[in-house]
Amino acid sequence: MLPTPLQVTLCLDKSNPLAKNLANGLEDCFRGRSRAYLDGAIGLNVEVRERDARPKVGARSYLNQALHGLVIVFATQRLTKDTDFANWLDDIAGQVLESDLPSIQPNRAHRLLIVDLDGSAKNLRKQGSRMQRFQALNYEKLSKDEAIRPAKLALIALKHAAQIVSRGSPMIQDQLRFFVSHAKLDGQPMAKVLSDLINKLPGFRDFYDAKDIEEGSDWQRVLEEGVRDSVLLALRSDLYETRDWCKQETHWAEQYATPMLVVDLRNGLNLPPSKLALDGIPTVRINDGNFYRILFAGSSIALTARMFLRQVQHFFDTRKLDPNRTRILVRRPSMLALHTACADLIAGLGASGTSATSPGFVLVPEDAMSDAEWAAAKVFAQSMDQNLRIETLDSMIVKGYLKP
Repeated sequence: MLPTPLQVTLCLDKSNPLAKNLANGLEDCFRGRSRAYLDGAIGLNVEVRERDARPKVGARSYLNQALHGLVIVFATQRLTKDTDFANWLDDIAGQVLESDLPSIQPNRAHRLLIVDLDGSAKNLRKQGSRMQRFQALNYEKLSKDEAIRPAKLALIALKHAAQIVSRGSPMIQDQLRFFVSHAKLDGQPMAKVLSDLINKLPGFRDFYDAKDIEEGSDWQRVLEEGVRDSVLLALRSDLYETRDWCKQETHWAEQYATPMLVVDLRNGLNLPPSKLALDGIPTVRINDGNFYRILFAGSSIALTARMFLRQVQHFFDTRKLDPNRTRILVRRPSMLALHTACADLIAGLGASGTSATSPGFVLVPEDAMSDAEWAAAKVFAQSMDQNLRIETLDSMIVKGYLKP
């Protein structure tokens, strides 16, 4: 059985309408269901639990049911009065603080987010010495527009989830980063609006070529690495597929199987198929001006990729999988991505002097390809080297390559 990369716990007084509504929204968010400003969901299927009282299991055992745990507490007057529950939450706070010390809990990270709904967070934090070390998020200050607050809270929760899943893995950057790919002739205004929105949300960071490339640097290398290490947001305007650098950026995204989202800005009624293989990429439209939909879908794609990487990292850490014999593609791979991964694996095995008779693995997520694509991918890999295998973590376990 594969390890659970992330578990989200929502602690609340279920009789409080606002807390219950926010909890329902976050549960929808982490399970990939559409709601209000955050429609256009990407299937996440994160395990979400609601708690309105202290569970029987202790804080350490509770959090260690998954590799990473995100605990969100909705502070209200009634919840604050439950001393037993508050003591358990203080134990949770202690475990979160320990997870920041790798010598105590290596390769694990947990996070506690306290959301103040009615001014009760101060009293809740006073009940525990360890909770006092955590700042509370004032829900009302998220936005002057009450309708937007749940969306902002969900995006912040997704950001925290992506960051803690990244902990303990050298393959993943802590910061959630977007690369905004656009045609300057008709996509610049949208790119600027989106860039400003990303930078107004705490913990998010965009990559924007006009301001991120320092003078004297190898700008082409910087761009390529920016695409490789980010979530690519392709602003598919009418001129997007005619611009050379837009083509190059999507080519890099295909080569590295970069997590990618298409924002369809085209105006026509009859639209031609993509020449850049964009039609198979998750896509959102924003005819109603709801830019939060873009960030929600992009963050969901990023979290999905990171959870897969974190599962693989677990097997690296436990030495059940050899990183020198493994390459990882976090989304449905193109033939270019498969070729790049296989060629890189062959070159790496040759450079390390690793035995050529043992198989090398290119890992992709479950359900990434159809049966026909799987068959073609496996034949393609073995045409490059007979010891190459295209697998998922589940298929590795079934075939005996990996012990859970």
